[in-house]
Formats: sequence, C-alpha cells, structure tokens
Amino acid sequence: KNESYLVVMGWRHITALPKNLDSYIDIGVIGEGEETMREIVNLIEKDGFDREKLKNINGIVYRDSTGLMHLTPSRQLFPILDEIPYPERDLLGLDNRITMITSRGCPYKCTFCSSASMWPNVRYFSAKYVVGEIKLLYEKYKSHFIDIWDDLFIANEQRLREIIALLKQEGLLGKIEFCFAVRANLINEKIVHLLKEMNVVMATMGLESMSGPVLCYLKANVLVEQNEKAVKILNR
Repeated sequence: KNESYLVVMGWRHITALPKNLDSYIDIGVIGEGEETMREIVNLIEKDGFDREKLKNINGIVYRDSTGLMHLTPSRQLFPILDEIPYPERDLLGLDNRITMITSRGCPYKCTFCSSASMWPNVRYFSAKYVVGEIKLLYEKYKSHFIDIWDDLFIANEQRLREIIALLKQEGLLGKIEFCFAVRANLINEKIVHLLKEMNVVMATMGLESMSGPVLCYLKANVLVEQNEKAVKILNR
C-alpha cells in the first residue's frame, strides 16, 4: 500500500494527441520509444523520479510539479532497425500463438489511419532479421502460429520472396502458420501463390466500404472492384 508507481504511456494515441495526457499518466512517450524508455529508466535509476530533469529527454510529454504540461523536442527515428534486439518475451506470459512486427510504417496514407503519425515513411527489418526472430519463436517458444502485426507485410515483394527463401533454407517452411494484413490493390495471383508457399492461413483486409465515393475518400488507390477481386482470389 505504501508503494508508488510511475505510469508511462506510449504508442499511437499519445503520439497523435500528446496534449490529451491524462492526469494519472506521468509521462507520455511520443513516437518510437526504445531510446526514450532507456533514458527514462536511466534517469530514475540515477536520480529517482525527478520531474524537473525530464526536460532533458527528447520525445516525451509530461507535467511538471506545478501541473504545467511540457512537450520536449521530437526524437529522431531509430536509424537502423536491425540493430534493435529481439523483444525479451520471457518477461511476458506467452502461449504458443505469438505476435511480431517486421516493419514500421505504411506506404499508403489512408484518411483514418494513425500509422503516419507514428512513422512518416515505411521502414523494414531485413529478411535475415525477420527469419532469425521467426526461428527463435519456433525453437524457443514452440510457436506454430505467428501473427504479424505490420501495417502491410506484403508492401515489399522482394523482401517477401527473401523471407520465404530463408525460411526454406532454415527448414522452417511449412512448419509455422502465419497471419497478417494485406491490401486489396496489391492482391494478385503471383502474390497469393507466395502467401500459400509461406503457409499463410489468414489474410485480413480493411475493405472499408463497397461505396465507390466513400472508399475513395477513406483510402486512395483502391477501387470497389479490386476489393471484390481480392476476396475471390484469396478464397480460391
């Protein structure tokens, strides 16, 4: 009962609307949080939770001791994604259905999507990095189903082909089922054959609307006819 807790919030909501910081949240992390969180933890370990020293950490929103809100300067995007270590999943309670993220951002800018507020452009973990993490999930955590949470995993067809080739080289092809999001205007026979080869058992799409004008407003570069065609190809 005498313990006190520091509440830190991150991800898309606080990044898009940092001034919505609720009173019970001590720090909001804006944008990518790896380096920001490390600096917050280092500060606390060294000086305790000193609100006045939070001004030296870029990429956060917080309130000072008087309750006044402060936004520190933006933090640069992590330069090389492959230098980020794999998550320490041992710290979490896991079953054998595991999620992973293999890219950040999306090449499209749909009206309703918050991805662009987090990442202004799309960046990819390399195929080698991705397959290394898949191998770790299979061998260490006995995962036979992996849900990939990318905005659009199939956006880079060349990387998709490299991932499949490396999975085959590691003897993992067909041993793991995958699920991830696709986009109707990118679905064709060639791509779907690659998904079949990778052992994708579920592909989700945001069809959004079957009204042409509404669909055009919500997301560019997709037609109602492409939605219909994509569903048929995937089903077949």
